[in-house]
Amino acid sequence: MGARSRITDAELLAAAREVFLRDGVEATTASVAAHAGVSEALVFKRFGSRQQLLERALAPTRPRWADLLDGSGDVRVRMELVGNAMIEDMRAEMPFTMLAWSRNPNDHWAGHPGEPPPVTGMKILAAWFEREMRAGRVRRCDPELLARVFSGAIVAHSMSEMTGLAAHMPLASTTFVRGLVDALWNGIDPLPST
Repeated sequence: MGARSRITDAELLAAAREVFLRDGVEATTASVAAHAGVSEALVFKRFGSRQQLLERALAPTRPRWADLLDGSGDVRVRMELVGNAMIEDMRAEMPFTMLAWSRNPNDHWAGHPGEPPPVTGMKILAAWFEREMRAGRVRRCDPELLARVFSGAIVAHSMSEMTGLAAHMPLASTTFVRGLVDALWNGIDPLPST
């Protein structure tokens, strides 16, 4: 084990995520340090305790798909981009969410600083729908309800992939998202056909 003190916190957290995913939440700081190529003392210096390292490593970050909501353009195209990006984010983050959940199945957000990340994501999505409604590109409705329906369908699809249920009713993610947007658009199109 070398004393690789120039490792960034982000690199150290990435190494910790890999170890926790491989070994579970019982992984040791020694195994994290060995995987990162640093001393265990450095891990404690940077994160204080194994518990703090675990919490930081398993804490979700701002969703990457949120950046796709910047700007304007065709709402349907943007919804498809966001929906597909949400599925990719879920594929990457769900194993860590499940690890966090295994620590406290009754409330796996307990001890998480701030509001739970799914709530943050829902608020970001609802605010975007609200902006699109004000711009006249989406028919007026409850933006939070629309965000819940959209993201809830994405979560359900993602969970079916991760649990093997999709094998019984196969549907490509891009096809699912396109169909979801088409179905929702019939209810939010600012100029519905008569």
